[in-house]
Amino acid sequence: MINYHPKSSLFISTFCWFWLIVLLALLAIILVNPLNFAQIYGKPLEGTEKQNFIRYSETLTRVLDRDPDAFGRLEGQPRLIRNKYLYLYHPDLPKLNRPVPSHIDLSSLAKITEAEPQHIFSVHFHAIGPSQIQIKNDTYWLFEIHPESGLNLSGRIAIVPTWIKLLIVLLISSVLTFVFTRGLINPVISLRNCARQIAQGKFDVRHEGAKNRQDEIGQLSREFNNMAAKLEAMETSQKRLLRDISHELRSPLMRLNTANVIAQERANHDVSPYLNRIEQESSKLEMMISELLTLSRLESQQQPIEIEPIELTELLIPIIADATFHAEACDKTLICNHIPALSLELDKALMRRAIDNLLRNAIKYAYKQVTLSLKLTNNALTISIGDDGQGVDESKLTRLVEPFYRIADSRERDSGGYGVGLAIANGAIKAHGGELHFRNTRTGGLIATVLIPQSV
Repeated sequence: MINYHPKSSLFISTFCWFWLIVLLALLAIILVNPLNFAQIYGKPLEGTEKQNFIRYSETLTRVLDRDPDAFGRLEGQPRLIRNKYLYLYHPDLPKLNRPVPSHIDLSSLAKITEAEPQHIFSVHFHAIGPSQIQIKNDTYWLFEIHPESGLNLSGRIAIVPTWIKLLIVLLISSVLTFVFTRGLINPVISLRNCARQIAQGKFDVRHEGAKNRQDEIGQLSREFNNMAAKLEAMETSQKRLLRDISHELRSPLMRLNTANVIAQERANHDVSPYLNRIEQESSKLEMMISELLTLSRLESQQQPIEIEPIELTELLIPIIADATFHAEACDKTLICNHIPALSLELDKALMRRAIDNLLRNAIKYAYKQVTLSLKLTNNALTISIGDDGQGVDESKLTRLVEPFYRIADSRERDSGGYGVGLAIANGAIKAHGGELHFRNTRTGGLIATVLIPQSV
């Protein structure tokens, strides 16, 4: 049963990363706030707000034009004051209808007297203006001051241009999302590669990248490793069982052969054919046991390999001669291209057995023709053995090298062989550091490709 740790789940990680992105984006927006680089920030006054402010300044102009000293007594005009401070800027004698708090500095407003009416934001106040008015023969610029409306956090965010906010959010979310998803994707990719190796029969592979993590990916990694360990144990047990059975069968088989020889010496003419049949089947059984032992030693890497230099012609000519004779006996043709002059270092007997098994398999399932071609590329020899038979289903190609694996219709047990020839060929080729692959041709038939390095 998988233990679930809420504090280390992907949900919590995703939740925390989401809020980290949000907080960093807010912090970046605040840091690039225009008020960090200037005393005030203006935003155009538009529509009804602008019209109302202009009408208000016109009304105030008429009131003050009749009585300039009435500016300090506007408390009696609530529709003009409406709980706000009025500031009439003049280069020589600015006026306030009432004193503003001491921490508010209005000197920065003198810089925007020529601007259109706008919202003016500062850290400590919010103003609307300017609007030029005439009082007697003096020109003033009117501002509405709202000391209690200094910019809070939401106001600071609001005054940042939209395109800057979008750019900041995009950049921060892209970087942090990349960092976050890389921590998720890299272990998944590594796990996929391990699964691919498991599918290729490498059961000793383990996923190390995330086994110490406590979230769902770490749990998946540990479960994967448990699965791989069990598969490896099953494969090892299967190989050991196959080897042990093969060894144990040899003793009773030897006694059976001895008893059969004695029986043949004492049998009459009527019984001799049956004893001969027993001898033939016993020989087949002994050959099968021998192949199983060879396969077991190859799979467990206990098969002794005697590497020696050998010419390619010396290796292949006897094999081709035997295969040609066998093909002609089956009313089929073996075609071989030129054998290049090449010296290889390999186990002659083991490699001969591998190539012979592949040729005999091709002859068995060919309709009329088998081809053998050789090519030297990148310091490796490529041997291609193809037949014109019906081929093999694509999903089953990789299973052809499994011991005792048969394919319905085209490879029934009554077709001969013991079902381990291709497995032995694959093990022998791998023991030389080579590779064996199968593929179907476009016109039908199967091609076995052997890749052998020049030196082992």
